[in-house]
Amino acid sequence: MMQMHLQTQPSRELVLHYYNQMIQANVLPSAHTYKLLLDAYGTLEPIDLDAMQKVFDNLCKDRRVDVQGTHWASLIHAYGTVAAQPERAVETIPTHPASQSNDIEPVCWEAILGVLASAKMTDRMEEYVTRMRQQRVRPTAYVNNMLIRGYASVGQLDKSRELFESMQDAVMGKFRVLHML
Repeated sequence: MMQMHLQTQPSRELVLHYYNQMIQANVLPSAHTYKLLLDAYGTLEPIDLDAMQKVFDNLCKDRRVDVQGTHWASLIHAYGTVAAQPERAVETIPTHPASQSNDIEPVCWEAILGVLASAKMTDRMEEYVTRMRQQRVRPTAYVNNMLIRGYASVGQLDKSRELFESMQDAVMGKFRVLHML
């Protein structure tokens, strides 16, 4: 129900209602529950970044649940895209103590690149792609999609097309597009 009231019928009040019912029934929050709470505060109006940060702090203190890439991605998206603070978003992972022991997951790279694409900061996108490669993270289709979107948003259509055509499924995708025309 929490997810439904986050995505399908957005209502932070109802997300929190079902969360409180869960707690009253002695059901402890899971990694997914924390993700939903982060998104409830970070994406549903009125945005409450302080409450979102408190949820994240509680997650970090909860020894039963590991901080996952989806949690970082929620923070990055909320700070960078929703609150339009791209610098705060890209600094989220490298400056937090919980990130010291984990590699950055592809979903985090996708979120970072999504923020930079939304802010039309394609020069910074290149920097993060280099860092991603240095960590030997293979770009997912979602990561490549963020790059394509970012390049296209600043008129670098040749670069967008080049990246699209370099993807493994690009030939099939290209065929489908041409076939549909």
